[in-house]
Parts: sequence; C-alpha cells; structure tokens
Amino acid sequence: MNATRRALAAALLLAPLSLAACQSAVPEDQRTATPLPAPTNAAGATLPAAQGDHNAADAMFAEMMRVHHEQALTLSDLVLAKDGIDPRVRTLAEQIKAAQTPEIDQMRGWLAGWGIAPGSMGDHSAHMDGMVSEADLGRLKAAGAAEGQRLFLEFMIAHHEGAVTMAQDQLRQGINGRAKELSGAIIGTQKKEIGQMGALLKELPAA
Repeated sequence: MNATRRALAAALLLAPLSLAACQSAVPEDQRTATPLPAPTNAAGATLPAAQGDHNAADAMFAEMMRVHHEQALTLSDLVLAKDGIDPRVRTLAEQIKAAQTPEIDQMRGWLAGWGIAPGSMGDHSAHMDGMVSEADLGRLKAAGAAEGQRLFLEFMIAHHEGAVTMAQDQLRQGINGRAKELSGAIIGTQKKEIGQMGALLKELPAA
C-alpha cells in the first residue's frame, strides 16, 4: 500500500470522528446560525456545489487534491519566473495553471457546501504521492534556466503521477458524481501531460 493509500485509509477512519468532534464542541444553535458563506471564484461568481451525496472519501479527495493542486501552481510560478526557459516548458507551466486554478476553486466550493473549512481535516501533505519537499522547492527557486526547467519537469512528472493515484482512489471509494467527473478529467489530462513532460526531458539539453 503506497503513501497516498495509507494516508487516505487513515483519514477515512478519522475524518467522521474529527468532524463530529469539532461540531460537538460548538453549541447546536451556533452551528446552524453561522453557516459557511457561499463559495465564489476570483471573479466573485458563486461556485456550484457538488451534486448528490458525498462520503469521507469525496471530502478527503477534495481537500487533499486542493493542496496538491496548489503546490502545482507554486511549481509552475517558480519556473515561469525564470528567464531563458524553453518556450515549450513555459507553455506547459501556463497550461497547468490554467487547468488547475479553476479546479481548486471547484473543490473549495464543494468543501464549503459540505461545511468543511479548508485545512480543517489536518495536514496530509507529507503523505501525498508526488508532493515536493521544501528543500526541493528551494532548489528549483535557486536554479538557473537550464537546471530549473529540468527540475520542474522531473518534479511535476512525479507530482502528476501522485494526482493520478489520488483520483483513481476517489473513483474506487467516492460516491459523489461531480467529484468522480473531476477525477476522470484529472486522470486524462495529467496522464497526457506526463507523456509531454517525459518527451521534453529527452529533448532538452543537459543542465
């Protein structure tokens, strides 16, 4: 069992208890008196809630994938800040940001609709496949263009592979229709990008 599956299995056992404990600490009248506000995107438009029922696997998927996606944006920003990056790498980083930014908004919307504040389910980032360490983020930030674009591709391939595993787990264990739809889209998009990045690594000059 890999790290993502171990973390997910533990979270599925603990999430209902943690959420119940948090609720029991708040008087019942206050729980209903101060609901989370309707989620909106950066433009202020209200985001659609996830349709139908959801279970702990859906909630954990939305929270973990949100964090995972946010790091993908960080990786993309770090490489885009460098001068001299191969245009194909720049295009790929911009493509990743364009795809994953609205998906973050979507998952935040589901969490708000389910009454779950981002971050309230604990920090599972160390157990998610493909997450880049702070030390490696520092390496990417400090690297020049040639080394930096290779590091970006290497890190992002592993990052995407982790996201695919998480999405596959959601398809097996979750029940929410919109979450399953997003999982399928993530698998298709990120597998395609893994292939593109692998090809780029072979074509780019050595650092």
